Amino acid sequence: MSAELGPGEQRHGFVLAAASSDSGKTTVAALLCLALRARGLSVQPFKLGPDYLDPTHLSRAAGRPARNLDSFLLSRERTVELFARAAGSAQVSVVEGVMGLYDGRDPTSDEHSSADLARLLGLPVVLVLDAGGMARTAAAVAAGLRDFGAGINVAGVILNRVGGAGHAALCAQALAEVGLPTLGFVARQESLTLPGRHLGLIAAEQAGWDEAAALQATQAWTWTRCWPARPWPHRAGSRCTFRPR
Repeated sequence: MSAELGPGEQRHGFVLAAASSDSGKTTVAALLCLALRARGLSVQPFKLGPDYLDPTHLSRAAGRPARNLDSFLLSRERTVELFARAAGSAQVSVVEGVMGLYDGRDPTSDEHSSADLARLLGLPVVLVLDAGGMARTAAAVAAGLRDFGAGINVAGVILNRVGGAGHAALCAQALAEVGLPTLGFVARQESLTLPGRHLGLIAAEQAGWDEAAALQATQAWTWTRCWPARPWPHRAGSRCTFRPR
């Protein structure tokens, strides 16, 4: 049973982003939603863009419908309003980005990208890094993503598709050198892979998922580093308490 917010309680949220598509953002977002929900927290998932397949997996994991956010199809003010309305009854909002962190309207701007949405909503970014076949280079990629754009607060990194705890430790050591904490890792494991096809992922209704394996994979993850330094407070009687930066 997920907890409900009461007066004085705080909401938290973050944007999950990566260097590219197919880095495992949806898998990690679903793992986060499921694990936070299992810890008694109410979780509201979001997906950047008009994607209709990824949200089915987030909805299943969170136990409530995922919402789409899109500042290209909607005004920035309307995007903030929709986020605030859906996030208002949840303790944690998990926002899955799209493509690479800075990929948006065109290659000369990050407008309408995951980075742009994080700035708009005032949320920190958690990087999902496909670390298969790398160690020290993980730090170069993550630091480059952190430092490339202005106004981005990268809270840490979740390593995906690592060979195991030893491989994750090597990456974490390199990431620590550039000041980025490793929040968790996902080892290569068939039971955690969300099946796909040419249009993208298969909808959750058509795909099985080993929830026990998913929960086990997140046991050692560090949650509190994902939270922004100043979570927005609940105000009794207020329908929309979120304010963008």
